Order: sequence, then structure tokens, then C-alpha cells
Amino acid sequence: MRKLETTWHWIIEIITWGSRASIGLMMALITVEVILRKFFTFSIVGTVEIVAALMVITVFLSWAYTDSYNGHVRVEFLVQRMGRKTQFVLSSITTLVLLGIFSIIIWQTMVYAMDAWKVGLRYDTAHLPIFPVRLAVPVGVFFFCLQLLKKFISSIAGLFPIKNQVTDN
Repeated sequence: MRKLETTWHWIIEIITWGSRASIGLMMALITVEVILRKFFTFSIVGTVEIVAALMVITVFLSWAYTDSYNGHVRVEFLVQRMGRKTQFVLSSITTLVLLGIFSIIIWQTMVYAMDAWKVGLRYDTAHLPIFPVRLAVPVGVFFFCLQLLKKFISSIAGLFPIKNQVTDN
């Protein structure tokens, strides 16, 4: 189980590096754009489109990482007053509903991304393909769902620990 946990941690880190790289590219692109406009009255074609695309990549590829550190906003003022088993039941229901909704989102955004790939859709001014950006959404949501599933299984294991059946005679 420890090996699986370590592997999952590295998978999330690799995906998150894609998010970090897109933030770095956004910062560099915006900085260069500002300098070019201020001092050379020149602009990079498609900057707004490229930054918007990088923002999509940044947001969706970081969901699983954020959830692995419990970084998403939670409203717990009522739930924390409930018993442990009630909290587990509510958390389980919420997680299962989220997994259902996000499974539909993965499916539909994958269809949307594949349509962009088949048609060869490109941004108007930057002339870059739209497919990779649209693919970042289902990929990011997929890994977020795996993170939710991991937490769900871990909470079940914590609520119902498996006892060692081996006894000394």
C-alpha cells in the first residue's frame, strides 16, 4: 500500500509540473508582451489567446494536487458538530455524487476535445491548435476523480480497519 501511495504522489507531482510550467510560461509571455509594448511599440500576436489557454491548463492540471493537500474550500461549521460515522456517510455521499458528475464532465469534455482534433480547430490569431488545451480539462478532472476515489477508499479503510487474522497458539 505504501508503494502505491508513493507512486500516486509522483503521478500527481508530474501532472502538477505541467500546471507549474504553464504558470511560468504565462508570466514570461506577459512580461515580454509588456516590455515589447512599452519600449518597442510591438506586440506578440495571440498573447491573450495563449494566456487564456495556459490558464485552462494551470487550473485543471492542479485540481488533484490541491485536493491531495485538502486545499479546496470546505464549509464544515455544521458537519464538524456531527458524529464520526455521520460525517463519513455525508462525505461518502458527496464524494460519490462528485464522482458521478465529474465522470460525465470527463466524457463530454473528451468528446469536445476529440472534435477539435478531428476538425483541426485552431485559435484565430495565434493559429495554435485548440486540441491540447481542450484535452487538459478531461485529463485534469480524471486525475482529480482518482484523487477523490483514493481519499474515499482511505476513509473506508480508516472507518473499518482490517484486523490481522493470524493469531499465536
